[in-house]
Amino acid sequence: MDLARLSNTDNYLGLITVCEYDSAVGAPGGQVWEAGRDLRPRFTIRGINGAMDAQVLSNGRILVAENSANRITERDPSGAIKWEYRVPGNPIRVQRLPNGNTFIAMYNSVMEITPDQKILYNVNRGPTFYIFSAGKLRNGNVVAMTAQGMIMEFDPFTNKDVKTPVNIGPAGGWCSVEALPNGNYLVATMNNSMVREIDPAGKTLLTINYGGVFRATRLPNGNMLVASMTTRGVAEFDRAGTKRWEKICQGRPWSVRYR
Repeated sequence: MDLARLSNTDNYLGLITVCEYDSAVGAPGGQVWEAGRDLRPRFTIRGINGAMDAQVLSNGRILVAENSANRITERDPSGAIKWEYRVPGNPIRVQRLPNGNTFIAMYNSVMEITPDQKILYNVNRGPTFYIFSAGKLRNGNVVAMTAQGMIMEFDPFTNKDVKTPVNIGPAGGWCSVEALPNGNYLVATMNNSMVREIDPAGKTLLTINYGGVFRATRLPNGNMLVASMTTRGVAEFDRAGTKRWEKICQGRPWSVRYR
């Protein structure tokens, strides 16, 4: 047994974090909640102004991108704000990095700040690109997907592509991209209700259909966790396209994570 290899893989708690942009039950704002595979909530934070993304941190706090409030907040499970950063735009994605920095994606740009809120970069990909999904990779690059159906992987410090952009089309509608360990991309596109695994050349290797899907993430067992704003559903599918379970949210789920 090579004990050194134990640090090369992620450890998971089996918890699902869902960020709902709004509420269908009359409560103000959106909410963030987390549950186990039994779907029983461990915590729920309500009254968040346009919640678009949320990440539970190792210290138990919850990092939230509040799109309608133009800010990033770090909250305890009761909802109390412990840290806040005002964003020069509408945040759609937030990510606490291993070095303690915070990556933030907005409709037209991506940025990274230090714990003391010093800006390391704030790059704009140009007026022809409208970012709907972005994340920073372990190698330091950023992968993003635009409303135009373009997948880009670029160096945020130089703002230059490190891979040839892939146009998967058709354009329009909310969408997301996740870079997979095998070099492929997991893509969800709302306009055709499809989750696809595609290679760097844009060839489709796997397709799953789920009405209105626009967020997808690959689970450790190879299944996919997906979210739809049109049906308000969060569901898990295996690679054969079989739905293992589904939960209908109170509001529109805008992001779903597994940890």
